[in-house]
Amino acid sequence: KLNIYKGEMAAGMAHLEHVLEMNEGMESSRKGTNQHSIAETHLALSGSYSIMGELARGESYGESALDLFTSLNDPQGKMESHATGYK
Repeated sequence: KLNIYKGEMAAGMAHLEHVLEMNEGMESSRKGTNQHSIAETHLALSGSYSIMGELARGESYGESALDLFTSLNDPQGKMESHATGYK
């Protein structure tokens, strides 16, 4: 996420996409310890793609983040997901 905060959107988004690839399959494991991290990554990608004008992709990641935060019973994550404007 650091690259994104520094304004290096493309590099930051590529890094976050790589993180998701490394965690592939963890989403199906509701007991997985990385679930919160995966949800946060989806949320970061949602905002990043939206800023870059790729609204459909941003919406998809925003909805995924909301679904994950909901399954984790994380009210703050749900609120942050709703703040993206999706769902």
